[in-house]
Amino acid sequence: MRSLFLATALALWGLAQSASAAPVTIAPVALSPEFQTNVHNDLGDREGAYLADEVTRRVSLALTREGAEVTANAPVTIEITIIKANPNRPTFEQMGRPPYPDFTSFSLGGAELHGVIRSADGRVLAEVTKSKYDVFMDQFVQTSATWGAANRAIDQFARDMAAAYRAHAG
Repeated sequence: MRSLFLATALALWGLAQSASAAPVTIAPVALSPEFQTNVHNDLGDREGAYLADEVTRRVSLALTREGAEVTANAPVTIEITIIKANPNRPTFEQMGRPPYPDFTSFSLGGAELHGVIRSADGRVLAEVTKSKYDVFMDQFVQTSATWGAANRAIDQFARDMAAAYRAHAG
């Protein structure tokens, strides 16, 4: 009986949470002019597209967990810019250029992102900035992915954006 009550309470809580959040649109992720230049000249254009897709996907997941409905043409829009990002491993583009680095090469990685939650009339409802980079080489041990530290920064940014949205919507 107790587990039935708990299950019902959790289901109702989930319904109440999803019903209270308004629909939201995530605008296409932008790259800052400086980062776009770095992507084009050094990292490779496919890396910029990868990062933009990851930001959209992770922010969308975080918003959904907060009860938001991510949809096109919603009254609230989230605009996101990747200010800069550093890979932990050489990118595909970098691997193909002299001096031909080895994929076992590594560096301190991370990312800086900025997001704005905007109402239908263009008012800024909230802003979120996240800058997270590896500080010590031993942090690198946590990942073997090219964008491992940047992905951790994106995850934290996504949670912060979802919390800011929830604070506005709730």
